[in-house]
Amino acid sequence: MLIDLHTHSTFSDGLLTVEQLVKKAKQRGVKMLALTDHDTVGGWALFVKLCGKYGIMGVRGLEMSTDLHGLELHILGYEPIQNYRPLVEHLKQQQAKRIERAKVVLSKLENLGLNFKPDVVRHLLQQPTVGKPQLGRAVLHERHNRLLLKKLFNFDGSLSDFINNFLDKPGQVGYVHKKRINSVAAVRLIKKCGGKAVLAHPDLELPTADKARRVIKILARAGLWGMENPHYQPSRAKYLLPLAKKYNLVITYGSDTHDGKKMGIKINELEFKKIYAGIFEHC
Repeated sequence: MLIDLHTHSTFSDGLLTVEQLVKKAKQRGVKMLALTDHDTVGGWALFVKLCGKYGIMGVRGLEMSTDLHGLELHILGYEPIQNYRPLVEHLKQQQAKRIERAKVVLSKLENLGLNFKPDVVRHLLQQPTVGKPQLGRAVLHERHNRLLLKKLFNFDGSLSDFINNFLDKPGQVGYVHKKRINSVAAVRLIKKCGGKAVLAHPDLELPTADKARRVIKILARAGLWGMENPHYQPSRAKYLLPLAKKYNLVITYGSDTHDGKKMGIKINELEFKKIYAGIFEHC
């Protein structure tokens, strides 16, 4: 059977609306679907309603950008209490930080000569959450910007290429540091509001066994519930999965889709009944 516990919609940096996302999942035959937008729960109400309409087990989630000793980690939270005040306050603060960061990034890019139409900027800053993908799309949408990037940097790449080369790392022309919640605090916050904290795509942030051992030990002590199955760099599963077993972490499966092109992970039905059906039986 197919499940997908890591997806994004236009409530954060996805390209599909919640309705398009759920419809796509239905078409693919996905039986259990989680909406895990970045630092927002804005899509939950519609998501749950549509999952009920299409007969999909819907899991409410979110993805939090966190920091552990300078290392960026993404923590997924499944089924937290939506109106838990500390969570609500954290998400409000994160949205404000994202908007301020977006303004600074836009200013840095404009100083290069890139242009942004006023309605585009207005739309960007009114989003439930603003991240690097939205900023990158706003840049590459304008022909003038693409031509200037080609002229100044010989750049003619994709959205991912633009993010990796201009927005992602210190020293790049559009990079602005984003203040993140401490990873341990994020795990504890999710746990305190009744949710289950999962380390997202550990194979990206933990490229060595030594780093993985240190990080997962710390997060497990804080109350980490699960770890996402390595799918970006599957070879790193050889040291990640034994660590999950050592700390009794549930393995979750998600595509991290932003466009719906890759959605649904096939798992054994016995595994589903043993783990997920019991955990999310109300969904």
